[in-house]
Amino acid sequence: FDKIIEIMKVARHPNISPLFQVMFNLLSMYDEEISLADAIMEKEDRRGNVAQFDLSLHVYESKKTLNCVLEYNINLFKRDRIERMAEHFQELVKSLMKHPDQKIRKIPILSSQEKNRVLKEWNTTKTCFQDDKCIHQLFEEQVIKSPLSIAIQDDHHQVTYRELNEKANQLARYIHQSGAVEGSLIAICADRTTDLLVALLAVMKSGCTYIPLDPIYPKDRLALIMEDGKPVIVLTEKKLIPYLPTTDAKYIFIEETAAYANESSENPEFNVSPETIAYLIYTSGSTGKPKGVQIQQRGLVNLITSMAKKPGISSQDLMLAVTTISFDIAVLELYLPILYGAGIVIATQETSMNPELLIKKIEECHPTILQATPVTFRMLNSSEWKGLKTLKIICGGEALPKELAYDLIHKCKELWNGYGPTETSVYSTFEKVEIDEYDRTGYVNIGKPINNTFVYVLNTEFQPVPIGYPGELFIGGDGLGKGYFNLPEMTSEKFLPDPYSPIPGARMYRTGDLVLLLDNGKLEFLNRVDSQVKIRGFRIELGEIESVLT
Repeated sequence: FDKIIEIMKVARHPNISPLFQVMFNLLSMYDEEISLADAIMEKEDRRGNVAQFDLSLHVYESKKTLNCVLEYNINLFKRDRIERMAEHFQELVKSLMKHPDQKIRKIPILSSQEKNRVLKEWNTTKTCFQDDKCIHQLFEEQVIKSPLSIAIQDDHHQVTYRELNEKANQLARYIHQSGAVEGSLIAICADRTTDLLVALLAVMKSGCTYIPLDPIYPKDRLALIMEDGKPVIVLTEKKLIPYLPTTDAKYIFIEETAAYANESSENPEFNVSPETIAYLIYTSGSTGKPKGVQIQQRGLVNLITSMAKKPGISSQDLMLAVTTISFDIAVLELYLPILYGAGIVIATQETSMNPELLIKKIEECHPTILQATPVTFRMLNSSEWKGLKTLKIICGGEALPKELAYDLIHKCKELWNGYGPTETSVYSTFEKVEIDEYDRTGYVNIGKPINNTFVYVLNTEFQPVPIGYPGELFIGGDGLGKGYFNLPEMTSEKFLPDPYSPIPGARMYRTGDLVLLLDNGKLEFLNRVDSQVKIRGFRIELGEIESVLT
């Protein structure tokens, strides 16, 4: 071995074994009894307490037994990790003895105890919620409790719960008068004012599905979305017409309240159920066209109910909303407060994108909750934002660097980190961030599943991987979307039958995210299994860029 090292001119390091770090060592043992008259002979382990390599498996073979010993570097491995590894090895041997011709990756190596922990114990998230209600119905219940409280305000207007509800009711009826029926698709393209929330609630009250359109998106991008969704109505403002593509859909201008002022302001009773698609949101598609994700009312109600407990909200809270409705995390900013009697300050597009204006807005309104992507918080820090000690920060949309988290924790009351693909109802995992002062490298873990959500870390054969090993993340539960709009093949490819759920017909979503399941049940994000990237929290399929360039 030394000769090989010499010939190969391998660089030597005192802490690393050259060429290899893991060894398998098979030794034949002499086990015949030796007679030494009256003397007693005992075997004694004279191995030292220094590991020669990172990890070694020594197997001592005798006529009757195989005695296995794992030797490991305690700077790299914890004892419980090695104990689990020993269990995996035993399970592997048992499976191979029974079925020697099976594929390695199909062999279940988890012990029954570890399998129960990763599939059931850490997925014990079942929680009762109002699964027979929709977002707007829960809002209507809150209107009765706090009719005169301010629900939402922008730079020029304040709207009470009662006023917001009545305006949305009138617009919902006018939507039906204009040709929509339950289940119709309605595009919403509006500036960030109080009218935006009126439009969103009106569409849900009408039993229709909204397609969010951001007026700052390129017109060609909006055209692709409109062409695919084919909305029957576009709720917008007259000043935004130049930014919208040509369409056969009927236009309703939100600011022209006289058009629907004569409609009844009572709560309408259109046919809406928890299975109704609340919104159709478009995300990057590898074919060159954006693909629409269908999210149901049930998933949204589960999300809001879960978020009301962690991170929590009360009628005393004030949310500063800064996210475009074309990004699904905006759902939390606009619906969580109004279901629990809190208030919303909706920032303009200009304010959301300008750090000086955003800092000024925070200082003016003193919000208690602010949600944004890491990019937004980096932007604030670069403008020397001093923070707000009464503020609860929610970070989502992309991986949260520990260095940034360390800075934010010292500027706010609480810091929370959320993770979830567009195909689920915004967040699937959530965690309060606690930072080790000495560990500021890498990313904050993405926590544990929220209420009624199940997460699995699986290999390519859909077998659960052991704790601490990388695998692809799959998500199941009430937050799961219905699938992709008019893309049945892609839906069946990504939304798979859930083999670990006791519920017949249950599905799980294949995220494409590579994660580690840590020994405390939390998830650590590693990378993508494909070429998808995130820019400012937005998903970008590089295949889409390639397709357009081609």
